[in-house]
Amino acid sequence: MIRPRKTVLLGIAALLVLGTLSWVIGAKLKHGGRFGAKREIEVALLARSKGHFTDLHEICLRLLFEQLDRQGLNGGAGRLVLHTYDLRTLQAGYGDTPPHEAILRENPNISVILDNTWGSDLQKSREVIRKKGIPVISLNADRTADFGPSVLFLGSQNMVPSKIASFIDQALMRRGAPAVGPSPADPFQKDAPAVGPSPADPFAPRPMVLFLTEAGYGLDPSRTGDPVTLYESELAKRNIPVEARVSFAEEKYEVAAEQQRVTGEVLRALKEAGSREVVVIINAHKQWGSRLVAKFEEFASSNRDRSLRVIGHDSIFNQGIHDGVREAGAEDETMGFEMVLMKAPNPEFSTHTFDLYRSVVDAHGGAFEDYPKEVASIFIRRCAVAAELLRHSLQDFDLLDRQAEGAAWNAKSRVEKDRSLLSDQFAGLVAPFPPAPGAPRQPTGAHVELGALGLVHFNRDGEEDGSHYFELHRPGNRPIAHLKQLNARNELIPALQIGINAFQIRRVDVERGEFDAEFICSTTIDAALKKKVLLDMRNLRKEEEQEEPPLEDKSATDDPRGRPGQYPMLSGLLSIPNMRTDGSVAQIGQTDRSVENTEYRVYKVRGTFAADLNTVRYPFDSHHIGVELQAAVPDELLTLTAQRIESTAFEENQRGWVLKWIHGLVDNRVANGNPLAVAGQRTETRQFKEFAIMVGVKRNLLQPMLVVMLPLVLLGMAAIGIMYLGEKETMGKSPSELAMGVVLAVVAYSISYADVVPRSGGGTHSDLLYLITTLMCMGNFGAVLLFGEMGNPKTRHDIVDRWRFRYALGVTVFYFIFVLYWGTSSELWPV
Repeated sequence: MIRPRKTVLLGIAALLVLGTLSWVIGAKLKHGGRFGAKREIEVALLARSKGHFTDLHEICLRLLFEQLDRQGLNGGAGRLVLHTYDLRTLQAGYGDTPPHEAILRENPNISVILDNTWGSDLQKSREVIRKKGIPVISLNADRTADFGPSVLFLGSQNMVPSKIASFIDQALMRRGAPAVGPSPADPFQKDAPAVGPSPADPFAPRPMVLFLTEAGYGLDPSRTGDPVTLYESELAKRNIPVEARVSFAEEKYEVAAEQQRVTGEVLRALKEAGSREVVVIINAHKQWGSRLVAKFEEFASSNRDRSLRVIGHDSIFNQGIHDGVREAGAEDETMGFEMVLMKAPNPEFSTHTFDLYRSVVDAHGGAFEDYPKEVASIFIRRCAVAAELLRHSLQDFDLLDRQAEGAAWNAKSRVEKDRSLLSDQFAGLVAPFPPAPGAPRQPTGAHVELGALGLVHFNRDGEEDGSHYFELHRPGNRPIAHLKQLNARNELIPALQIGINAFQIRRVDVERGEFDAEFICSTTIDAALKKKVLLDMRNLRKEEEQEEPPLEDKSATDDPRGRPGQYPMLSGLLSIPNMRTDGSVAQIGQTDRSVENTEYRVYKVRGTFAADLNTVRYPFDSHHIGVELQAAVPDELLTLTAQRIESTAFEENQRGWVLKWIHGLVDNRVANGNPLAVAGQRTETRQFKEFAIMVGVKRNLLQPMLVVMLPLVLLGMAAIGIMYLGEKETMGKSPSELAMGVVLAVVAYSISYADVVPRSGGGTHSDLLYLITTLMCMGNFGAVLLFGEMGNPKTRHDIVDRWRFRYALGVTVFYFIFVLYWGTSSELWPV
């Protein structure tokens, strides 16, 4: 009599196992996975040494490779495997062998190398790379020689002199004196931007160019035997004369005699300039550059009728060194001094790179929390670009067919073929692209669309181009983006600075996928360049069938991706595509356009905004909600920058959420085809900047714990407790009656459960607890009846009690392990 019951129990257990396997298989297939072996593409990360910097790159790349694996690299046929090496370890094992050759000796199956060393380190492997055609993505090195088409450079700074010379030519040599202080109409006086320059005087004398350089630093390799720097060569190409030149030894920055000599020559040059504006170019490391900037500030403070502009790469300046040598009282926001630093790439986070940064911080505690965000964003973006380049290059590989060729395709030939195909893919990114109709452009390279990263441009030397950023430093103000920037073709374009203040979230509705918010938005732009942008857009639209009013006078315009216009506009150039139709945008402040040639506007924005909210992790869900401000013109005409993001607050009655962070993010949105092109022209891929005020929120667990988790766990404990009672009655009720009571309680709770748990579609994490608890209560009810039937006169009661206890103990262990795991993991539900 017992054995048939035992068979029934084993059958139930088999059904549970089959159900679990079906669930796992469904989750795997839904993630783009596939069964069978995957081709492993082995990737090497080469670092200079072990440490915090290397750990950041390794962690980011592993997270990115895991994401690609979940998404299904090459249809799920392959996956990327990362191996990390460092120069010191390779040198200890292989001596003077070039690092890249040492890696291939260590692991012959490496298909591609991500190099995180310096240019001098990469130079040692030049001949090996060219001879063997090793595909390499250099994350930080400068391109110091011709490595062939199989090497891409994501961090090379070779184009810096050319871009700074272009910026000087277009932005500094054709303008008036720098502005002094914030605009008087600015309601945020303390953090107001240093608004742009006064209108250029056509009769004003040409600014004097003073060039300060370390001896032998940044020389032009094409001028053999003639110690001329790249800066001087690029300035000469643009007919910009260097009227004064001062050189100094790099290692003598603390030598008093050298400092006095350099200071004397600089002061003599400034005196010779008379009342003319002076543009100072610094070609030096931070030890000299920071000290020189401090001296120029002191000069500007003592000579308030003089105008000084210092420009250079961001490596010339260190705030700590500068503050250590600056005299007290030298900083004054009324003096005519400004410094422009070129940063490459743009240090602002995008949504993709910021999510990756948060994943690094969340997964590895506070180890990277204090890492400077403007520094981390640069290196995280390079890791993301490298991973996307691999995904893009591997997407057409016939991985499975080559694996199926069996013995005829051995591991060695397979890896060599992978390297060859990757090298061909990399070479295709540096081929010149044809000019666009009506706008001849130099054959500077090509671009590739890399998912959420948008378009990434490469020049003919394989160096990433177009992600640079000019930052303005003025005494008494924090650094902000310069109002004038360069696009990928080195053309001057305006930067629309966006500031956010008093951002308040009124309501978060997960089921509808929306939230209510209001905030004050300020926009700052160079008025002259804005007029040029609007004129360019009118010229593109002039042959359209219906004449349209000017963008700046419209409350709505066509969406740049071709949809009918229905979005409120800010500054005539920004739309809010995720605002519902009941939203409002009201202008509450504006400066006179004649003031400093800068347009400054302030808007009050209020409305309901769409958000991508998913309740699959409820009640442990967290969300990114934000307002999107999308440029109405391509990024070749306009770029967006974050000027200021103030604190965010919830309404007092909005207690269901916890604020985690707020950040301004700049994304790239690619539109296939050019909806702004005139009739008869071919279309091309265009990219639009999108600024997002992104807020991270996490659900407060108090309410879900009281109305969802606690009732379900108590019902589960009640169902388990009944199994330990045996056949004796409790409070006049038999075990079967108590079990039926628990089942009815579950049914009653199910009615309210459907109303309590929010849903955005599909199941939630709490549904697992509900499902397991319900099945256990139903199963325990059946077990009570089963054991009651077993307890007949022909069966010994001690045997029945033993089986009942075993069952109860097993269910208890299973349920409490499940609840513990459920409460510590929100990854159980297949999404």
